[in-house]
Amino acid sequence: MWYRTVTAQKHSGAMIALFLPDKVAKELALDAKDVPGDSTIEPADNLHVTLVYLGKAAEIEHQRSLIKKVLEGFAKKHAPVKGKTGGVGCFAGAKDGMPYYASFDAGILPQFRQELVEALEAVGVDIAKDHGFTPHITLAYLPDGSDIPSQQVESHEMEIGEIVLAWADHLTRYKLEG
Repeated sequence: MWYRTVTAQKHSGAMIALFLPDKVAKELALDAKDVPGDSTIEPADNLHVTLVYLGKAAEIEHQRSLIKKVLEGFAKKHAPVKGKTGGVGCFAGAKDGMPYYASFDAGILPQFRQELVEALEAVGVDIAKDHGFTPHITLAYLPDGSDIPSQQVESHEMEIGEIVLAWADHLTRYKLEG
């Protein structure tokens, strides 16, 4: 079992995600000049692809050790995820503004995610199902009604070698070893 825990910043939810390699994250991170003035830019160290949102960490604390155990086993059986960023887009209707994102394409990702969901559900962990799965990396939250920035995001190929449990203010990383 390989994992390490580091501190994140002011989060209250729980999710399982693939965090981008540092070099790619720094290249994808936006500058303030890239987006409208009232936007909230995601820092490079928070750029990730959410696989599963679990809900508020405090409300599911009783399942935390079970989720960690599932992730330990899952990571041992699965290889790193190879993919690349593509175009950009924007989701409407989010409570924090319009998420502006880079798309993420990895051929194995739908099956990888489905196996993760099934492993969690098999032990009684509920998964948020209020919308479908669209692999993306949120770069910023734009003010509602603003225009989508016209600049393009360069394509970046990458290999992501760990799966991360983000639990409120802690990240626990599990090396993908399969």
